[in-house]
Amino acid sequence: MPSESTEELIFQNIESELKEITAGTTYWYTPKVVRADQFSREVLEGHSSKVIYVIRDTSESAIVPPERSFGKNAKLLTAFVLLAFKDERASDDPYSMKAPVKGTIRHRMIRDVEIKLNEDGTRGGNAEWTLMDTITKDFDEGVGPWVIAEVAANVQYQHSYDAP
Repeated sequence: MPSESTEELIFQNIESELKEITAGTTYWYTPKVVRADQFSREVLEGHSSKVIYVIRDTSESAIVPPERSFGKNAKLLTAFVLLAFKDERASDDPYSMKAPVKGTIRHRMIRDVEIKLNEDGTRGGNAEWTLMDTITKDFDEGVGPWVIAEVAANVQYQHSYDAP
């Protein structure tokens, strides 16, 4: 049986890491984690879970870092993780007596994911480093009761030219 590509191993690592998040002393929420080629409202509505993290597959790009080893091909992979929390009570009004405020939910989800993905930047030994990047928080239009944000994890890895 052929071996998985390094890109797939990195995505599998991110998925398994996020599935380990459990609400308690370190994390705020316990998510349902799914992978999808692209985000759609149906991805969210198809689950009964209140907290869903959707890992979107992306394409990788070749880079030439100064530490590149001879005979190796360096790549940068960006994994986007959409964070979604369904709460009919969530409010945009910070003075509302409803709890919790949407901004607070977003910040908690982002913190949970960043803490977990920063634990092992090598993605289980498959990468050189992982850098958490741009956070998108403006998904409020047209998603109803969902509080949504998206974080990007940039992962640099190397592989031999003949084995992606």
